[in-house]
Amino acid sequence: MSDTNQLAMARIGTWNTQWANPRGAKGDRVRAALAAPGCDLLCVTEGSAGLLPTEGHVIDGGRGWGLYRAAQRPEESAPLEPGAVG
Repeated sequence: MSDTNQLAMARIGTWNTQWANPRGAKGDRVRAALAAPGCDLLCVTEGSAGLLPTEGHVIDGGRGWGLYRAAQRPEESAPLEPGAVG
């Protein structure tokens, strides 16, 4: 049986990668910075899967989030679909 008085700890990180190219020098630096703390949960904005640590699971919000288009306001963006979970 587990001790109910123990707290579970999780390391959580968030990072805006500013559209770093995973194939470039900046991508190499960002990839290393994302992996270094060994986060249990990592939230990346303006990123791509090529920047993420290789272990774990990915939830991808899709393309175009936060980008303004003449015919689409941000509040008209589609919600995250359950099929986007990997």
